[in-house]
Amino acid sequence: MSERSVIFCTGGFDHSVKFWEAPAGTCIATIPFNESQINSLSITSDKSYLGVAGNPLIKIFDTHNSTPKSLPLLTFEGQNGHTSNVCCIGFQKEKKWLYSCSEDGSAKIWDLRQSTQPTRTCQNLNKTAINTAILHPNQAEIITGDENGIIRIWDLTSNTCSQEIIPESNIPIRSISISQNAQILTAVNNNGNCYLWKLRNATHSTIIQNSEQQSIQNNNNENFPPSSNFTNYPNIESFLTIEAHPGQYVLKCLISPDSNYLCTCSSDKTIKLWNLLIDQNNNNNNINCSLYRTFVGHSAWVWDIAFSADSAYLVSGSSDKTAKLWDCKTGEICIEYKGHNKAITAVALNDSS
Repeated sequence: MSERSVIFCTGGFDHSVKFWEAPAGTCIATIPFNESQINSLSITSDKSYLGVAGNPLIKIFDTHNSTPKSLPLLTFEGQNGHTSNVCCIGFQKEKKWLYSCSEDGSAKIWDLRQSTQPTRTCQNLNKTAINTAILHPNQAEIITGDENGIIRIWDLTSNTCSQEIIPESNIPIRSISISQNAQILTAVNNNGNCYLWKLRNATHSTIIQNSEQQSIQNNNNENFPPSSNFTNYPNIESFLTIEAHPGQYVLKCLISPDSNYLCTCSSDKTIKLWNLLIDQNNNNNNINCSLYRTFVGHSAWVWDIAFSADSAYLVSGSSDKTAKLWDCKTGEICIEYKGHNKAITAVALNDSS
C-alpha cells in the first residue's frame, strides 16, 4: 500500500480516532479507543506514527500505509505510568522518544525504541495537574503549564527545573506554544488572556525563579535537585499581554510553522488569528501582536487547532462534533468534516513534504 502525503485525524469523546481524506472531507478509516475519551493526538514528522492520549494511557499506532492499523504498536500505562488524564503528548523530532503530561502532576519521557515504561519523570512536588506541555526546538527542554498558573521549563540535559514563570497566579494555564525559531514563547489561560515572551538566543535556561523545589527523576529513581541561582528571567527580553478572548477559556494557542502567526481558540466558539512581529528598531526586540482575522463557524467550544505546513491553512475541532479546514487569508471554511457523534477535542495534521 502506498504512503499518504497528508495525514489528518481527529478524536474526541466518542472514543474513536478518525482519519480523513483531507481534500475531499471523507472519512477513510476509524480506529476505536475503547478505554476513554481522547485528549491529544500527535503525528511524527515522518508520518509513520500516531500518538493517542487518553485516561490514563497512551497508544502508538502505525500510520505508514494508506490504511492505518487498528492495533497499537505500543501502549504506555500501568506501573510508573500516568495515573490520571493524559492531557498532551508530542514526539521528539527523530521519533526516538515521546513526551506526555497529565493531571497527575507529572510530565514523562517514553523511549519508543526499547521500553513501555517512562525513562524520565518531571514531577510537580505538590502534584498540581499539568494541563499542557511542549518540546523546545532544541529538543532538550520540556515546557509545562499547570493548574496553578505556573509555567516550568525542565532541562533534560542537566536534569533540573531551570525556570518558573507565573504570568497570572492561580489561573490555570491551558496551552503553551513556542515558535520554531525559538524566539517567541506564548501561553493562554482560563481568564481569556494570552501571554507572549521574546526569548534571548540561549541554548538552555539556567535559572529557577521560584523557591518551590521541583525535580526530575530518571529511570533509576535518582532525584536531581533544581539549580539554586535565583535571577529575574535572564532569558526573556520582552513581554506582552493581550486579552485574546475576554472572559472566556482560551483552550489552545499555536504559533504557525513560519512563525508569522499566532492562533487561539476558545469557549466563545471562535478562532482568532494574530499577526506576530518582533520590532527590532532600536534593538528593543519588542513583540507586536495584532488581530488579523476572527474565524466564525463553529457552534460550540473549539478545543484544538493545527496549521498546515505552509501556514496557509488551519484545521479545528469543536464540541459541535465537526472539524473544519479554514483558509487563513480569507477566513473561509474550505471543508467541513462530519462523522463523530460527540465532541471533537483533538486534531492532528501533517502535510509536510
